[in-house]
Amino acid sequence: MNRDIKIIDNFLSDVEFDICQRMCLHKSVAWYWNDCVNEVGDGNSQLTHVIWYDEPVSSIFEGLNSLRHKFPGFKSWRRIKMNANPRTTFKRNHGFHVDYQGMRTAIFYVNTTNGGTKFKGGPFVKGIENRLVVFKSDLLHAGITCTDQPRKVVINFNYFDSILN
Repeated sequence: MNRDIKIIDNFLSDVEFDICQRMCLHKSVAWYWNDCVNEVGDGNSQLTHVIWYDEPVSSIFEGLNSLRHKFPGFKSWRRIKMNANPRTTFKRNHGFHVDYQGMRTAIFYVNTTNGGTKFKGGPFVKGIENRLVVFKSDLLHAGITCTDQPRKVVINFNYFDSILN
């Protein structure tokens, strides 16, 4: 495993995870269509729900903000966004990209699927519920769709930490 990529299984306690999963998969979540995943014209699409973008923009933020103490070296949020990718006929790589420069990215898997995250020149991280993968946000990575569940849902956390900042 790449030393710049940290995987934390069972990130939340059973009770915390149950609350988080119910909140994120609830039918009342307002999902917004994006006709691209990484950049305009990339030929991909997904549903997103922005939770924090320099300030809270979703009521879900209150349920997630208490988790900040669990993130290694946490200082402040930059963005929190949920992504939902519908099942595809075959696993699809949405393209390598970086989120930001000079901060951390943490991907939290809300449900278990055969999709996950692929790092360029590095590992494939399986999408297992209650798993968090943390890395420098400038590492090239790609979301991989699933074929075994109706949708793959992740929460993408971008944050400043005391180590890099």
